[in-house]
Order: sequence, then structure tokens, then C-alpha cells
Amino acid sequence: LWALRGKDPVWRHINTISDYTFYWFGMAWEYYLYTGDREFLREIYPSMKTLMEFVESRMEKKDDGWYVSKPGDWTFVDWAPSALENYQGPVAVLQILLARAYEALEAAARVQGDAETAKSAMAKSVALRKRIVPTFWNDEKGGLVHALGKDGKQLDQFTRYANMFGIFYGYFDDAQTKSVIDRCLLNDQVMKIVTPYMRFYELEAHCAIGRQAEVTKEMRAYWGGMLDLGATSFWELFDPREKGDQHYAMYGRTFGRSFCHAWGASPAYLLGRYYLGVTPTRPGFAAYEVCPNLGGLKWMRGKVPTPNGEIEVTVKDGKATVRGCAAGTGTLYWNGRTATVPPGATVTLSSSETPRLDRSKLLVGTYYLHAQARDEAHVKAMKEAGIDFVFGIDAKDRPALDLLRKHNLRCIATGVFPGWGGGDGSRAGQLEKLHPMDEYVKAATGFEDHPAIWMVDI
Repeated sequence: LWALRGKDPVWRHINTISDYTFYWFGMAWEYYLYTGDREFLREIYPSMKTLMEFVESRMEKKDDGWYVSKPGDWTFVDWAPSALENYQGPVAVLQILLARAYEALEAAARVQGDAETAKSAMAKSVALRKRIVPTFWNDEKGGLVHALGKDGKQLDQFTRYANMFGIFYGYFDDAQTKSVIDRCLLNDQVMKIVTPYMRFYELEAHCAIGRQAEVTKEMRAYWGGMLDLGATSFWELFDPREKGDQHYAMYGRTFGRSFCHAWGASPAYLLGRYYLGVTPTRPGFAAYEVCPNLGGLKWMRGKVPTPNGEIEVTVKDGKATVRGCAAGTGTLYWNGRTATVPPGATVTLSSSETPRLDRSKLLVGTYYLHAQARDEAHVKAMKEAGIDFVFGIDAKDRPALDLLRKHNLRCIATGVFPGWGGGDGSRAGQLEKLHPMDEYVKAATGFEDHPAIWMVDI
């Protein structure tokens, strides 16, 4: 991370590639999330700020413009033939990656106690997210177009990149998600991805919405295709359509391709993160969750390293067993059941019928998500039952808001403004007296928005 970033002043993108710069912010934050290394974050945080200042200096307009690559920048995205390679106009996937970079900066700023930067970064991320789908979505194609022309109108090219990141980062409603899957990701007429590097993001998008069975097929066909050709390590590029010596050539050289390339190793990550389902919910695995999804496999056993030892997961014969790491508390979700995994303990859950909310019995109105039900299983069940938003989530409860966003629910947030209720009417006309306007102004100034917040309540 340090070597990629380099020293200040910043004068070019990482490896000259704008998308690499945007990924870097997420890499820095995720390193902290997985290790809990606060000293690392403290040291690298100033470099995150100055790198974002460089990015913003190259935007169309400082506050509300699209990011557009400048001469000398390289819009890489992926090794693939494209009429828009290094295109210097608004590219949809770059806007999504930039919004994600803002979110990583905001998260880091909160840990560092930099409220001003956190508020600014989140506001920019929210503003950018709100404009992407309305601007790049094309009903005829059923997804996001690749880019805009110089005149701001949509170009015809339709690629997988923005659409798969849009799924992974929660940009689409249910109908849009289905459209993107059917008309883009599963559409053989849309340009194929030929690098293990970008194939990772495509498969992660499937995993994020529970389509591990599709991912299992892809891993067997794509990485299995490398094995069939004698691979003993991960390749830089693999195109199943190539024959013979074509597999060796790259960069204009007969033997220019790397056959030991780290960016091809994504199955190792996907299997731990989405099949065993182990992910930290607090930095350094101080808290974590285990949500196994075998994707059609009959059984699975694996270990995920943490700063405090390994988390071992075994799923077999309808049972999920977790042996926790030495420090940190886990939560195991398995077939609608939930169990706490204390530090160093071993916990097993057996299969049971997954509980479902009965859609036919839902009434028109607002639903409240009880504090004890703010977990993966309950939020997912609510979404599957057709509930789109809930009431009563405190705006400071970021884990709950993140969970709602993950499953594309929104909320009416509380805890922002001074409370006000009519009661028996005895307080009628006394709002300004009880809560002067400057209290609301102060509260609004300190409000930190979140993509899951639809509106706030008083």
C-alpha cells in the first residue's frame, strides 16, 4: 500500500491508472478492517486525504461534476478490446469507484476523529451515488451504459463493468438487479471478461446477492480451464477461446504473459468470504459474522486467518460448526438460526426450515425494526417479504444502516433533531419556545448522511 501510494506531492495516478487510485482507498480501509491496526491507519490517513485532493483537482467541476480522465491518465478498467479504451469522458464504472473511494475516506476519517473530512466525503459520495443510475441507466439495454459522450448523452456501448459494481455496491432496486443479471451478466452477447482480475469483481457481485451456485460453475469452468492446460499457479490472463501458443502471448511479445499473477487468486478470497461466509464487522475481527453458503457444494471446511488466530468453519450433513478465534466474538447464521460464538469456543447449528415473513399478512404502514432483530437474517427476510423501508433507526447506528443498505432497504432515521410530539395538544404553538431554531440548525449542520437514510424524523 505504501509503495503504490508513493510520496507527496501527488503528480499522477497510481501506476498512471485512475481506477487503481480509486481501488487504493478501499484497500487502505479494508487493511485496517481486517487487521485492526490503528497505527497503520493513523500513518496512512494523511496520504488518503492528499490523494483525494489530487483526484478532485482533475474533476470536471470541484463539487458536482463527473470524474473524467485527463491527458496522461490511463482509464484501464480491464484488459479487453474496447472502442472506449482510455476514453476521456464520463465512464460509469469510474464514478461508482470514486463514490466508493469517498466512502472509504469517510470511514477512515471517523476513526481519526476528523469530523469535517468525514462529513464532506460522505456528502460527496451520497451526491454522486444519487446521480449515477438516473444518468447512465438505459431501459432498452436493461442496465448502465459504459459512458457518456462529450455532449452528456449516453453512448451505445454496454459493458459488464459498471453493472456488476452497481450490484455489489447496492445501486439497484430489485427489478433493476434482475434486469442487470439477465440482460448483462448472463448475456453472452455482452463483451466477456477475460482477466482473472476483473472476473473476481463479476463473481463477487453474484456472491453479494447470494448466487454462489452460479459462481461455483464459473470457477470450475474458468479456473478449471487453466488447470486443464497444466496451470500450477494463477495466470495473468486466460481466454478460453485461445488455442495453443496464443495463451503465452501478451504485451506484443510471444512469451509476454505472466503465469504466476496474484490478481488471479480470487477464488481463495471468495471461498473464505462468501462460501464459508466469514467477515469482520468490527476492525481486527473484534466482532465478526459467519454466513455459510456452499453454492451447490456438498460440504466444506476451511480456516480464515485473523490477528488473533484462525476461525475454522465446517459445513457438512446439514450442520455448520465454527471454532472461534482467541479474541473476538462471532455470530453464526445458518438456515434461519443464529448463535453467538464466544472467543475460542466451538458452536454448531443444525439445519431447520428457514423462517419467512408471510407477505399476504403484511399491512400497509410503517415497520419498525427492533434492536434485537437488526441482524442479517431478519433484514433479509423483511426485504424478501416486500418491505422496502423501516422507521426508527438512529442515524448514529451505522452498523444497522450499513445492513439496511446491503439489502437495499431504506429508513426514516431518528436521533438527528430535538424530539417533538403533539401529545395531548398542551404544547401546541410552543415548538420555537421549547426548541429554538438554532437547535435545529446546529443539528442539521452536524448531521452525517448515509445512503440508507431516506428521510429524518423529529
